[in-house]
Amino acid sequence: MTHRPYPNAARALAQLDRHVHPVEVPEWRVKLAADARRALAGAAEALEPMARTSRFTDREWDQAAGSPFWQEGLKAG
Repeated sequence: MTHRPYPNAARALAQLDRHVHPVEVPEWRVKLAADARRALAGAAEALEPMARTSRFTDREWDQAAGSPFWQEGLKAG
């Protein structure tokens, strides 16, 4: 079967519209998606220091171990 373009674009669009049934999204699902986006953004912010330290080289670990912040953390336990 060869492709034959529609002679009337408006008729073609009307035919496509006949098969489209809009779906109403419940409000709770919209809120759930927004909450999930906020949670993921918060998680990324909270996990950023851990991700940064996982990329440390040996020299950077040695420098960090000598810093006063590290020593203070060791005292706190």
